[in-house]
Parts: sequence; structure tokens; C-alpha cells
Amino acid sequence: MADKNDFLTSKSASNGYVRFTPGPSHSDAALALKKIPRYLFRVHAPSTSGETSLENVVSRAALCGHAAADCDIFSMPPGEAAEMLNCHLRGWARNDDNLMSWTSSLLFALQYALYRSILPRGELLDNPSDIWIYILDTRLLSEDSFIPDVALLDAFVGKDLGRTYNLSKLRYLRRETSYNFGEYLCQGKLWIEGACSSASLQSIMDHGLFRLCPELGLPNEKLELAKRVCRLRIQCFASPTPATKADFRFASTIAQGCFGEEDGWALPITAALLSLRKRPINDVAIMEGFKALFSDYEICKHNLDTLKSFPLDTHPEIHQFSKIVQDLHSDYCTRVLDSVLATASKLSLVSL
Repeated sequence: MADKNDFLTSKSASNGYVRFTPGPSHSDAALALKKIPRYLFRVHAPSTSGETSLENVVSRAALCGHAAADCDIFSMPPGEAAEMLNCHLRGWARNDDNLMSWTSSLLFALQYALYRSILPRGELLDNPSDIWIYILDTRLLSEDSFIPDVALLDAFVGKDLGRTYNLSKLRYLRRETSYNFGEYLCQGKLWIEGACSSASLQSIMDHGLFRLCPELGLPNEKLELAKRVCRLRIQCFASPTPATKADFRFASTIAQGCFGEEDGWALPITAALLSLRKRPINDVAIMEGFKALFSDYEICKHNLDTLKSFPLDTHPEIHQFSKIVQDLHSDYCTRVLDSVLATASKLSLVSL
């Protein structure tokens, strides 16, 4: 019987799925395909380019029936590929845009969703009830479905030097400054049914987002996004803040009430929400909260090895997420070892 990964891969292949296939001249990009975080987030609003649902993610080019929709970026003429990438990363809408953006940072995804809710689109604003945050388990998709934005920047930098605002400037921001937000890209039409969950921004706010992280609720009068995320990282990660029982309650309520208790979403989302600020090692409220709410089996299967972060993810919220999961797994292993030793001790006494 085919496993879920086989099903999703074959389903994608039959629905316009376009793989990233860097050739020998892009060996670093090929390696980057193997360094994709397990969980990625995507924000979709009514005014967002392309289409996103629990079934699939469709680029603007695919929606428009553009010829570029079936074309892997690595098979395009380098100049055209660089132009499409540059326009996509800068938010310059084009009908031949075949890329769709995701992020490894829940902090960025939440701030971007809030930003979209106050960003004027003509005379209208996107309603928070119509702005959705998706979480995707990339382990359930083919390995060549996603690639880091910096890997594409490295591959095509210098191919669009005729532009004043070119890829070299974006690459500098991503590589040399704090303006890196864990962006990952897919292309064409990607089938994600069974590998994702979603919640509206309104629902997340109603379930206590600003009680958990008040900084996200502060006014954004200058309509900032990147600068605001950088400031939030400084504010929320300057020093460790022990979690309270209320913090854990709000995080788990958002995770279960918005994204669902089934299919294993509650634990990683709870951990990601608690990672919106720096926490002490082995935080008492977090450790006790997880042990009370989740079984040892659930904690065990979300070990650090399946939730690894990579050098490209230099964000404090990503490292905090990994640390919480590592603490949970270490605590679980310690309890198992203690149980084994206690059993062995009893058996040795009986044999005397």
C-alpha cells in the first residue's frame, strides 16, 4: 500500500505540479532542497496574488493560464528567471509570476496577516475574517517542492544587473542584515490536501493572540512590516521571560481552537506560539503544560530530529521553537530512563 507521501506526490504530479530541478551548475541550490523546515506558514487574503486553499496552492501564472506556469525556474533563461524572482520578492505583481511564498517564522506570518488587515487596497481593507494563516507539514510532500529564497537569490544574482533594484540588493539584505524572514518558495500548482491546516486571523485574535503576545497588538500607524518584525524580535527576545500558566493556556487554546486538535497540529503550533518570545531553558510552565495536555507518544514523535532548523533560519523565534521541542524530548527521555532504572531496581530486589 502506498503511504501518504506517495499519494501526495502522485496527486501533485497529476495537477500541474512543477518540481525545482537545479542542474549541475546550481549544486548549492540542489543541497538547499534537502534543508526545508518541517513546518511552513503561509498568509492568504482576498487581495493576495494566486490562490490558496486546504487542497492546493496555485501561482498567479497558473491561474492566468500563462505558459510560465509549467516551467521550472531553473529551466528558464537566466535573465527571465531573475526578473520573475526579483518582481516576486519585491511584491511587483505580474501575470507570469509562478512563485508562491511561505515562511518558517510564525512571528512573521502573524505580523504579515495583521499588516494585510490594515493595508489599504484601493478603498477597501482585507477583513481579518478573510485573512487565513496556513500551516503545512513539508514531510508529507516531495522533497523538491520548496526552496529557500536565498538559494534562488544565490543562483540568479547578477543576471538582472540592468535594474536599479536588483537581486544583489535583496541578497545583501537576506544574507548580511536582519531582514531575513525565513522565506521559502514553491512554484506552479502544488497539491497540499491532507498536509495542512488553517485558521483565520480573526479567530486567532479572538482566542487570545494579544493576551499571549501584546506586542503584536500595538498600533502600526506607519504601516510597517519588515522593520516592525525586526523590532519585535528585539523586544521579545532581549531576555528570557518565564511562561505563565495563562501563557500556556492561551497558546494551547489558539492551537486547538483554531487549527484543530486532530492530525497532530496542536503540539507544534502550541510550541510555535510559546516561541514568540525568549523563554528560559526547561521553562516550568511550558514543561508541565505539555505533559498535562499531550501524551508521551505525541511528545516523542515530535522530537528535535523531525523539527530541525537550518543555518539559513537565523531567526530567534525559530531557535526558540527548536529549544522548546528539544526540552520536551529531553524531559521525555529522562522520564523513560528513570522508569527503566526503577523497574530494574525492583527486579534486582526481587531476585535477592
